[in-house]
Amino acid sequence: MAMQIHSKLIIFILLLFPMASNGLHRRSLQDVVPLVFNIPFTYHDGFIIADVTLSKVFPLRFIIDTGSEHTLLLKREYTDILRLPSSRKVTLLGADLKTEISAKVYPKLPIQLGGGVMQQQDIIVTDEYILPLEEMLGVRIDGILGASFFQDMSLEIDYRRKTLTISPASLSPKSTYKWKSIPLRVYKNKPFIMADIPGIFQNGIQKNLLLDTGASLSLVIQYNKGMGDSITSGMVKSFWGKGLGGEIEGFGTITDIKVSEDYNFLNVFTCLQELDSTQWLFSEKDGLIGNLLLQQFGRICFDFKHKKFYYQTQKNTLKDIKLLRSDVIIYAFGTGLRQYYVHSVSTQSKAWKAGIRPGDIILRIGNIPANWFNLSVLMKKINHFTSNKLKIKVNQSGVVLDLHIPRSYQ
Repeated sequence: MAMQIHSKLIIFILLLFPMASNGLHRRSLQDVVPLVFNIPFTYHDGFIIADVTLSKVFPLRFIIDTGSEHTLLLKREYTDILRLPSSRKVTLLGADLKTEISAKVYPKLPIQLGGGVMQQQDIIVTDEYILPLEEMLGVRIDGILGASFFQDMSLEIDYRRKTLTISPASLSPKSTYKWKSIPLRVYKNKPFIMADIPGIFQNGIQKNLLLDTGASLSLVIQYNKGMGDSITSGMVKSFWGKGLGGEIEGFGTITDIKVSEDYNFLNVFTCLQELDSTQWLFSEKDGLIGNLLLQQFGRICFDFKHKKFYYQTQKNTLKDIKLLRSDVIIYAFGTGLRQYYVHSVSTQSKAWKAGIRPGDIILRIGNIPANWFNLSVLMKKINHFTSNKLKIKVNQSGVVLDLHIPRSYQ
């Protein structure tokens, strides 16, 4: 049964390329997790969100993101309340791999994940609020728990039971009777595998792919601008989701992916993401595998210490993943995140031709007030309606307009 997923793709690019982040605090061997902890999580639109406690005081909600090297606190008011001194300033590269972003490092702050494992970590806080995750997702998000948190551990994710299992690396390897494994390359604390992607580009089929639990999508393949012109000829570039620094644009296609000698995924939806020469130079990967594909295993495990990726093959559970492009990207704002505005709109779309513009505040969908919907439902209503046209009322620069978007057959 096809799973229709609107574009809530999240690729943690912002902190993958720190320019001055060497020397962040790492745990000593004495800090290794002594016990096994089972921690529940919420799975929201393809994102793993778990409770954490900061400095034994603040109960917060963090995205579990193996695609991020470091841990990021989105709201600096918590460090301001605690009057914590920062150790130094760092400069990060933004999502475009060009923009420099200033931030501060707060050393050795206690972080407890889900009432279980606790450890001290350096936390990065940007000087300005530039990552509006709550607005993009429509739910409370206070930060990102990066891969460095798990570097001496085994991180198991059970997508079916929505449970994280954290254990010492000494308990690995997993039983070969229940689990299969493939080599894991760990670079800047982040997990990578080599996988075969046939039938897209002629410059080799083996790709270095990031296993990114902070990405709500199936598969992204990056290519240097100009290399894929013949492949993407005739395709329409569209929004397939959002990254922490902006929208993700690309060309949608279908491909197979071989993750091991005895395991293939067939007909996987893939976003072909174009990079310019500068971005290509800084990119450390050929693409990524996100949660929508990882969850097809049912259970996975990252053994960072022994550099193994474990997975369980499930019979009769694999689903056809179908992503639909989004011509209109909506952000939430206001009390309870129940007001909405247009953040981006494709200039090639019927929504643009109908008069929808960035900055429009959405008032009504049909005859129903916009605040009756949550963000996920609203995105589907606007981008994937099934009637011949959609009536939408917006406030456009102080002028209330009734617009009609004709249906796009996707």
